[in-house]
Amino acid sequence: MALFVQVCWLSDCGHVYSHTVNARVTGALAIALATAMQLSAAPADAETRGTRGTRALGEAFRAFRAGDYRTTYNLRRRLDRGGLANRDYADYAVGQSALLLGDVAEAQRRFARLASNRRSRFADTARWRLADCDWQAGDLRGARQRYARLLAAAARQRQPAGDLGLARYRVATALAQEGMTERAVAEYRGLWMQLPAHPLADDARAQARRLGGDDAVALSVSDRIARADRLTEQKKWRTAVLELDAVAGPLAPDQQDKKNLQLGRTLFKMRRQYEMAGRLLLDVWPRAGRDSDWALFHGARALSRAHRDREAIGWYQKGGARFPRSEWAGEAQYLAGWLEFNLGNYEAAVPHLRRMLRRYPPICCADSGAACAAGGARRPRSCRG
Repeated sequence: MALFVQVCWLSDCGHVYSHTVNARVTGALAIALATAMQLSAAPADAETRGTRGTRALGEAFRAFRAGDYRTTYNLRRRLDRGGLANRDYADYAVGQSALLLGDVAEAQRRFARLASNRRSRFADTARWRLADCDWQAGDLRGARQRYARLLAAAARQRQPAGDLGLARYRVATALAQEGMTERAVAEYRGLWMQLPAHPLADDARAQARRLGGDDAVALSVSDRIARADRLTEQKKWRTAVLELDAVAGPLAPDQQDKKNLQLGRTLFKMRRQYEMAGRLLLDVWPRAGRDSDWALFHGARALSRAHRDREAIGWYQKGGARFPRSEWAGEAQYLAGWLEFNLGNYEAAVPHLRRMLRRYPPICCADSGAACAAGGARRPRSCRG
Protein backbone atom coordinates (compact mmCIF):
# COMPACT_ATOMS: atom_id res chain seq x y z
CA MET A 1 0.00 0.00 0.00
CA ALA A 2 1.31 3.43 -0.85
CA LEU A 3 0.48 6.60 1.05
CA PHE A 4 1.18 10.07 -0.28
CA VAL A 5 2.09 12.35 2.62
CA GLN A 6 2.32 16.14 2.32
CA VAL A 7 5.28 17.36 4.40
CA CYS A 8 5.57 21.11 5.13
CA TRP A 9 8.35 23.10 6.71
CA LEU A 10 9.44 26.70 7.17
CA SER A 11 12.80 27.95 5.96
CA ASP A 12 14.94 30.48 7.84
CA CYS A 13 13.89 33.17 5.41
CA GLY A 14 10.19 32.65 6.08
CA HIS A 15 9.10 30.67 3.02
CA VAL A 16 6.80 27.70 3.55
CA TYR A 17 7.94 24.74 1.50
CA SER A 18 6.08 21.50 0.87
CA HIS A 19 6.98 18.15 -0.58
CA THR A 20 4.92 15.08 -1.37
CA VAL A 21 6.45 11.87 -0.04
CA ASN A 22 5.45 8.48 -1.45
CA ALA A 23 5.76 6.28 1.63
CA ARG A 24 5.24 2.55 1.17
CA VAL A 25 3.77 0.89 4.23
CA THR A 26 2.12 -2.46 4.78
CA GLY A 27 -0.33 -4.28 6.98
CA ALA A 28 -1.29 -3.02 10.39
CA LEU A 29 0.96 0.03 10.09
CA ALA A 30 -0.91 1.20 7.00
CA ILE A 31 -4.26 0.77 8.74
CA ALA A 32 -3.02 2.61 11.83
CA LEU A 33 -1.68 5.53 9.78
CA ALA A 34 -4.86 5.80 7.73
CA THR A 35 -7.02 5.75 10.85
CA ALA A 36 -4.92 8.39 12.57
CA MET A 37 -5.00 10.62 9.51
CA GLN A 38 -8.75 10.25 9.18
CA LEU A 39 -9.40 10.94 12.85
CA SER A 40 -7.20 14.00 12.89
CA ALA A 41 -8.30 15.38 9.53
CA ALA A 42 -9.83 18.84 9.60
CA PRO A 43 -12.45 20.13 7.16
CA ALA A 44 -11.00 21.20 3.82
CA ASP A 45 -11.92 24.85 4.35
CA ALA A 46 -10.44 25.07 7.85
CA GLU A 47 -6.80 25.43 8.87
CA THR A 48 -5.34 23.62 11.85
CA ARG A 49 -3.88 25.63 14.67
CA GLY A 50 -0.33 24.61 13.73
CA THR A 51 -0.82 25.54 10.10
CA ARG A 52 -2.09 29.00 11.06
CA GLY A 53 0.97 29.50 13.24
CA THR A 54 3.32 28.36 10.51
CA ARG A 55 1.69 30.67 8.00
CA ALA A 56 1.92 33.58 10.43
CA LEU A 57 5.60 32.82 11.07
CA GLY A 58 6.28 32.87 7.33
CA GLU A 59 4.54 36.22 6.99
CA ALA A 60 6.43 37.59 10.00
CA PHE A 61 9.83 36.60 8.69
CA ARG A 62 9.15 37.87 5.19
CA ALA A 63 8.18 41.22 6.65
CA PHE A 64 11.13 41.20 9.03
CA ARG A 65 13.65 40.54 6.27
CA ALA A 66 12.05 43.32 4.19
CA GLY A 67 12.47 45.77 7.07
CA ASP A 68 8.73 45.94 7.74
CA TYR A 69 9.10 45.60 11.51
CA ARG A 70 5.62 46.96 12.24
CA THR A 71 3.98 44.05 10.40
CA THR A 72 6.15 41.53 12.22
CA TYR A 73 5.33 43.18 15.54
CA ASN A 74 1.59 43.19 14.80
CA LEU A 75 1.67 39.44 14.10
CA ARG A 76 2.89 38.64 17.62
CA ARG A 77 -0.49 37.53 18.98
CA ARG A 78 -1.18 35.24 16.02
CA LEU A 79 2.25 33.73 16.54
CA ASP A 80 1.66 33.21 20.25
CA ARG A 81 -1.64 31.41 19.56
CA GLY A 82 -0.24 29.44 16.63
CA GLY A 83 1.02 26.38 18.50
CA LEU A 84 4.48 26.65 16.96
CA ALA A 85 7.02 23.96 17.70
CA ASN A 86 9.87 26.38 16.98
CA ARG A 87 8.57 29.34 18.95
CA ASP A 88 12.10 30.72 19.36
CA TYR A 89 12.02 31.92 15.74
CA ALA A 90 8.89 33.91 16.46
CA ASP A 91 10.36 35.32 19.67
CA TYR A 92 13.49 36.42 17.83
CA ALA A 93 11.66 38.21 15.00
CA VAL A 94 9.11 39.84 17.30
CA GLY A 95 11.73 40.76 19.91
CA GLN A 96 13.98 42.43 17.36
CA SER A 97 11.04 44.28 15.83
CA ALA A 98 9.78 45.42 19.23
CA LEU A 99 13.21 46.73 20.19
CA LEU A 100 13.54 48.65 16.94
CA LEU A 101 10.05 50.10 17.35
CA GLY A 102 10.68 51.17 20.95
CA ASP A 103 8.58 48.60 22.84
CA VAL A 104 11.40 47.66 25.21
CA ALA A 105 9.18 45.71 27.63
CA GLU A 106 7.96 43.39 24.87
CA ALA A 107 11.50 42.95 23.58
CA GLN A 108 12.81 42.13 27.06
CA ARG A 109 10.11 39.51 27.55
CA ARG A 110 10.92 37.81 24.25
CA PHE A 111 14.69 37.93 24.67
CA ALA A 112 14.56 36.73 28.28
CA ARG A 113 12.66 33.65 27.13
CA LEU A 114 15.14 33.08 24.31
CA ALA A 115 18.18 33.52 26.55
CA SER A 116 16.91 30.81 28.88
CA ASN A 117 16.39 28.37 25.99
CA ARG A 118 19.81 26.76 25.61
CA ARG A 119 18.65 24.71 22.65
CA SER A 120 17.80 27.78 20.58
CA ARG A 121 20.22 29.12 17.99
CA PHE A 122 19.23 32.61 19.15
CA ALA A 123 20.12 32.15 22.83
CA ASP A 124 23.51 33.90 22.66
CA THR A 125 22.16 36.72 20.53
CA ALA A 126 19.31 37.22 22.99
CA ARG A 127 21.75 37.83 25.85
CA TRP A 128 23.29 40.68 23.88
CA ARG A 129 19.87 42.05 23.04
CA LEU A 130 18.92 42.11 26.71
CA ALA A 131 21.89 44.43 27.28
CA ASP A 132 20.64 46.55 24.36
CA CYS A 133 17.21 46.67 25.99
CA ASP A 134 18.69 47.92 29.26
CA TRP A 135 20.55 50.59 27.33
CA GLN A 136 17.50 51.70 25.38
CA ALA A 137 15.43 51.79 28.58
CA GLY A 138 17.96 54.19 30.11
CA ASP A 139 19.38 51.72 32.63
CA LEU A 140 23.00 52.49 31.76
CA ARG A 141 24.47 50.82 34.82
CA GLY A 142 22.54 47.61 34.20
CA ALA A 143 23.52 47.69 30.54
CA ARG A 144 27.18 48.27 31.44
CA GLN A 145 27.21 45.28 33.76
CA ARG A 146 25.59 43.04 31.17
CA TYR A 147 27.97 44.21 28.44
CA ALA A 148 30.96 43.66 30.73
CA ARG A 149 29.93 40.04 31.35
CA LEU A 150 29.30 39.47 27.65
CA LEU A 151 32.68 40.97 26.68
CA ALA A 152 34.45 38.73 29.20
CA ALA A 153 32.71 35.68 27.74
CA ALA A 154 33.41 36.84 24.17
CA ALA A 155 37.16 36.71 24.86
CA ARG A 156 36.79 32.92 25.08
CA GLN A 157 34.51 32.57 22.06
CA ARG A 158 35.58 32.08 18.49
CA GLN A 159 32.67 34.05 17.04
CA PRO A 160 30.78 36.21 19.56
CA ALA A 161 27.13 36.91 18.86
CA GLY A 162 27.32 40.64 19.59
CA ASP A 163 29.03 43.80 18.38
CA LEU A 164 32.15 44.07 20.54
CA GLY A 165 32.91 47.62 19.49
CA LEU A 166 29.44 48.91 20.28
CA ALA A 167 29.50 47.12 23.63
CA ARG A 168 32.86 48.65 24.58
CA TYR A 169 31.70 52.09 23.51
CA ARG A 170 28.57 51.84 25.64
CA VAL A 171 30.54 50.54 28.62
CA ALA A 172 32.85 53.55 28.33
CA THR A 173 29.91 55.95 27.99
CA ALA A 174 28.21 54.49 31.06
CA LEU A 175 31.44 54.73 33.06
CA ALA A 176 31.76 58.38 32.08
CA GLN A 177 28.12 59.02 33.12
CA GLU A 178 28.83 57.39 36.50
CA GLY A 179 31.85 59.62 37.05
CA MET A 180 34.52 56.93 36.56
CA THR A 181 36.53 59.02 34.11
CA GLU A 182 39.81 57.10 34.15
CA ARG A 183 38.11 53.80 33.43
CA ALA A 184 36.02 55.43 30.72
CA VAL A 185 39.14 56.83 29.02
CA ALA A 186 40.77 53.39 29.18
CA GLU A 187 37.72 51.77 27.55
CA TYR A 188 37.51 54.39 24.80
CA ARG A 189 41.21 54.06 24.10
CA GLY A 190 40.97 50.27 24.17
CA LEU A 191 38.27 50.35 21.51
CA TRP A 192 40.29 52.71 19.35
CA MET A 193 43.44 50.62 19.72
CA GLN A 194 42.05 47.10 19.48
CA LEU A 195 39.21 47.60 17.01
CA PRO A 196 40.58 50.42 14.83
CA ALA A 197 38.39 49.49 11.87
CA HIS A 198 35.16 49.71 13.86
CA PRO A 199 32.79 52.55 12.83
CA LEU A 200 32.92 53.95 16.38
CA ALA A 201 36.73 53.88 16.67
CA ASP A 202 37.32 57.50 15.65
CA ASP A 203 34.52 58.73 17.89
CA ALA A 204 36.01 56.70 20.76
CA ARG A 205 39.32 58.47 20.20
CA ALA A 206 37.57 61.85 20.29
CA GLN A 207 35.81 60.94 23.54
CA ALA A 208 39.05 59.72 25.12
CA ARG A 209 40.73 62.97 24.18
CA ARG A 210 37.84 65.04 25.51
CA LEU A 211 37.95 63.28 28.87
CA GLY A 212 41.68 62.71 29.22
CA GLY A 213 43.42 65.28 27.05
CA ASP A 214 46.09 64.72 24.42
CA ASP A 215 47.99 62.25 26.59
CA ALA A 216 45.02 59.88 26.46
CA VAL A 217 45.45 59.42 22.71
CA ALA A 218 49.23 59.68 22.42
CA LEU A 219 50.80 56.76 20.56
CA SER A 220 54.24 55.27 21.00
CA VAL A 221 56.06 53.44 18.22
CA SER A 222 54.89 50.12 19.66
CA ASP A 223 51.30 51.39 19.79
CA ARG A 224 51.34 52.38 16.12
CA ILE A 225 52.79 49.04 15.06
CA ALA A 226 50.15 47.24 17.13
CA ARG A 227 47.39 49.33 15.55
CA ALA A 228 48.78 48.59 12.09
CA ASP A 229 48.74 44.88 12.91
CA ARG A 230 45.08 45.02 13.93
CA LEU A 231 44.18 47.15 10.91
CA THR A 232 45.79 44.52 8.71
CA GLU A 233 43.82 41.76 10.44
CA GLN A 234 40.65 43.76 9.87
CA LYS A 235 41.55 44.22 6.17
CA LYS A 236 42.14 47.96 6.39
CA TRP A 237 45.47 47.60 4.60
CA ARG A 238 45.90 51.12 3.26
CA THR A 239 45.15 52.60 6.66
CA ALA A 240 47.67 50.18 8.17
CA VAL A 241 50.35 51.42 5.76
CA LEU A 242 49.55 55.02 6.69
CA GLU A 243 49.84 54.10 10.38
CA LEU A 244 53.29 52.65 9.75
CA ASP A 245 54.31 55.69 7.70
CA ALA A 246 53.58 57.77 10.81
CA VAL A 247 56.37 55.88 12.61
CA ALA A 248 59.08 58.38 11.70
CA GLY A 249 62.54 59.28 12.91
CA PRO A 250 65.46 57.04 13.84
CA LEU A 251 64.28 53.83 15.49
CA ALA A 252 65.95 51.32 17.73
CA PRO A 253 66.97 48.17 15.78
CA ASP A 254 64.25 46.01 17.33
CA GLN A 255 61.59 48.63 16.58
CA GLN A 256 62.77 48.94 12.98
CA ASP A 257 62.54 45.16 12.61
CA LYS A 258 58.99 45.13 13.97
CA LYS A 259 57.98 47.92 11.63
CA ASN A 260 59.52 46.17 8.61
CA LEU A 261 57.91 42.86 9.55
CA GLN A 262 54.51 44.49 9.83
CA LEU A 263 54.93 46.48 6.62
CA GLY A 264 55.97 43.32 4.76
CA ARG A 265 52.98 41.47 6.18
CA THR A 266 50.57 44.25 5.21
CA LEU A 267 51.90 44.59 1.66
CA PHE A 268 51.68 40.83 1.20
CA LYS A 269 48.11 40.72 2.49
CA MET A 270 46.98 43.60 0.27
CA ARG A 271 48.58 41.94 -2.79
CA ARG A 272 50.63 44.99 -3.68
CA GLN A 273 54.35 45.53 -4.16
CA TYR A 274 55.19 41.86 -3.76
CA GLU A 275 58.89 42.32 -4.36
CA MET A 276 59.16 44.97 -1.66
CA ALA A 277 57.16 42.76 0.72
CA GLY A 278 59.47 39.84 -0.02
CA ARG A 279 62.66 41.84 0.55
CA LEU A 280 61.35 43.20 3.87
CA LEU A 281 60.30 39.79 5.15
CA LEU A 282 63.44 37.99 4.06
CA ASP A 283 65.61 40.66 5.64
CA VAL A 284 63.87 40.48 9.01
CA TRP A 285 63.06 36.77 9.38
CA PRO A 286 66.14 35.84 11.48
CA ARG A 287 65.08 38.39 14.11
CA ALA A 288 61.31 37.88 13.91
CA GLY A 289 61.06 35.54 16.90
CA ARG A 290 58.02 33.31 16.77
CA ASP A 291 57.08 34.80 13.38
CA SER A 292 60.38 33.76 11.78
CA ASP A 293 59.00 30.78 9.88
CA TRP A 294 56.01 32.81 8.67
CA ALA A 295 58.28 35.64 7.47
CA LEU A 296 60.67 33.29 5.67
CA PHE A 297 57.95 31.33 3.89
CA HIS A 298 55.87 34.37 2.89
CA GLY A 299 58.95 36.30 1.86
CA ALA A 300 59.74 33.48 -0.57
CA ARG A 301 56.18 33.40 -1.76
CA ALA A 302 56.15 37.15 -2.32
CA LEU A 303 59.25 36.86 -4.52
CA SER A 304 57.59 34.10 -6.51
CA ARG A 305 54.53 36.28 -7.06
CA ALA A 306 56.88 39.03 -8.21
CA HIS A 307 58.20 36.57 -10.87
CA ARG A 308 61.45 35.93 -8.98
CA ASP A 309 60.94 32.18 -9.05
CA ARG A 310 64.62 31.19 -9.08
CA GLU A 311 65.27 33.20 -5.91
CA ALA A 312 62.06 31.92 -4.34
CA ILE A 313 63.13 28.29 -4.84
CA GLY A 314 66.30 28.88 -2.83
CA TRP A 315 64.37 30.54 0.00
CA TYR A 316 61.77 27.75 0.05
CA GLN A 317 64.58 25.22 0.41
CA LYS A 318 66.14 27.25 3.20
CA GLY A 319 62.81 27.53 4.99
CA GLY A 320 62.18 23.79 4.80
CA ALA A 321 65.67 23.04 6.16
CA ARG A 322 65.55 25.69 8.89
CA PHE A 323 61.99 25.01 10.09
CA PRO A 324 61.21 21.37 9.20
CA ARG A 325 58.35 21.19 11.72
CA SER A 326 56.73 24.48 10.78
CA GLU A 327 53.17 24.49 9.45
CA TRP A 328 54.63 26.03 6.28
CA ALA A 329 57.43 23.45 5.75
CA GLY A 330 55.46 20.99 3.63
CA GLU A 331 54.10 23.68 1.36
CA ALA A 332 57.56 25.22 1.00
CA GLN A 333 58.95 21.84 -0.09
CA TYR A 334 56.11 21.43 -2.56
CA LEU A 335 56.46 24.91 -4.04
CA ALA A 336 60.20 24.48 -4.51
CA GLY A 337 59.49 21.44 -6.69
CA TRP A 338 56.50 23.02 -8.39
CA LEU A 339 58.46 26.08 -9.45
CA GLU A 340 61.28 23.91 -10.82
CA PHE A 341 58.66 21.97 -12.76
CA ASN A 342 57.12 25.16 -14.15
CA LEU A 343 60.56 26.39 -15.18
CA GLY A 344 61.05 23.17 -17.16
CA ASN A 345 63.66 21.74 -14.77
CA TYR A 346 61.89 18.40 -14.41
CA GLU A 347 64.78 16.41 -13.04
CA ALA A 348 65.45 19.06 -10.41
CA ALA A 349 61.75 19.12 -9.46
CA VAL A 350 61.39 15.40 -8.76
CA PRO A 351 63.59 15.19 -5.61
CA HIS A 352 61.79 18.13 -3.99
CA LEU A 353 58.38 16.64 -4.64
CA ARG A 354 59.31 13.14 -3.56
CA ARG A 355 60.83 14.55 -0.39
CA MET A 356 57.60 16.41 0.24
CA LEU A 357 55.56 13.21 -0.22
CA ARG A 358 57.84 11.32 2.13
CA ARG A 359 57.96 13.92 4.90
CA TYR A 360 54.60 15.69 4.63
CA PRO A 361 52.03 13.30 3.07
CA PRO A 362 48.90 14.83 4.65
CA ILE A 363 49.28 18.35 3.19
CA CYS A 364 46.68 19.58 0.74
CA CYS A 365 48.95 19.63 -2.31
CA ALA A 366 50.29 16.09 -1.86
CA ASP A 367 48.26 14.72 -4.77
CA SER A 368 49.54 17.47 -7.07
CA GLY A 369 53.06 16.79 -5.87
CA ALA A 370 52.71 13.11 -6.62
CA ALA A 371 51.44 13.88 -10.12
CA CYS A 372 54.28 16.28 -10.82
CA ALA A 373 56.87 13.90 -9.42
CA ALA A 374 55.51 11.06 -11.51
CA GLY A 375 55.27 13.29 -14.59
CA GLY A 376 58.80 14.56 -14.11
CA ALA A 377 60.16 11.05 -13.69
CA ARG A 378 58.46 9.69 -16.80
CA ARG A 379 59.03 12.66 -19.12
CA PRO A 380 61.41 11.65 -21.95
CA ARG A 381 64.91 13.01 -21.52
CA SER A 382 64.74 14.69 -24.93
CA CYS A 383 61.79 16.78 -23.69
CA ARG A 384 63.35 17.82 -20.40
CA GLY A 385 64.71 21.31 -19.97
